[in-house]
Amino acid sequence: MTDDPLLVPLTSGVPYYSLRHGQSVWSPRQKPSFMVYDDWDLFWIQRGAVTIAFKDRRRLVAGVDEFIVLPPFTPITMSAAKPGVVLAFAHFSFRLPRPFAMDSAQAKALEGDALGPGPDALLPMKFDSSEAPAVWQAYGDLLQLRPSPSEPWRIERALVTLVAKLAGFAVRRTRAHPSGMVLTPQRIDARVETVRQRIDADPSFHWRISALAAEVGISPSQLQRLHATAFGETLKHHIVSTRLRMAITLLRGRSNGRPRSIRDVSSACGFSSPNYFCRRFKAQFRITPLAYRNGEMTV
Repeated sequence: MTDDPLLVPLTSGVPYYSLRHGQSVWSPRQKPSFMVYDDWDLFWIQRGAVTIAFKDRRRLVAGVDEFIVLPPFTPITMSAAKPGVVLAFAHFSFRLPRPFAMDSAQAKALEGDALGPGPDALLPMKFDSSEAPAVWQAYGDLLQLRPSPSEPWRIERALVTLVAKLAGFAVRRTRAHPSGMVLTPQRIDARVETVRQRIDADPSFHWRISALAAEVGISPSQLQRLHATAFGETLKHHIVSTRLRMAITLLRGRSNGRPRSIRDVSSACGFSSPNYFCRRFKAQFRITPLAYRNGEMTV
């Protein structure tokens, strides 16, 4: 395989831009944000620093001119590690070329690969602009473009270039680090782990922080302090985020062949009222539960 990024085979599909890229400026009081997308995500930290917590307890911190790549369906909680965060983001997917004829065995082998390079990719991945100047330049070029109805191909061409540079960098890093850029698990207090496992196992239960603290033999204030230190968020925020992740699944599912009502999903996830559920869902994902259920947008 060549080291020329523009000649590196990307995937079985062709990258395309879904009109979702831009810049996010965080307020000084920005709360931790839970995110999960069904496409590839590339974040460029332009000011400040962010902490990303993964569901398996891994964490990473990214500062100015550092990049983070996430594969599809990777749930994270992003919070500010330093105030004044400004980050650029780009989301991209892959579509299969047409006609796409293959036998059933080939189709089975490529199943799930249309969104990216598959389970062997070195992702999630973090790197800085000095490690991958070509990626930095290509991303900057993409951010300079504005959608034009008369020339939509310009953005797609810029995106293909960015993804190609990113693929080339990933290939070279794989060769330099055969074992992969593994994120080191942070040591978490066993009592905090126990509490989170209890919550994750039954998000809809009406948890009381005082009762959870009593179960592991510490005070509520100590539990909340240990949790905030380890995960950068309050325990209450984690409970709500876990319920919202549950809601994402239920909203796209069906009950007796029909879409679930917002009231039913709210109750099943443990929210006190549909109105409160809708407010928290929209605050977290910038879309209403009804719009998400109807397929108007992914989160």
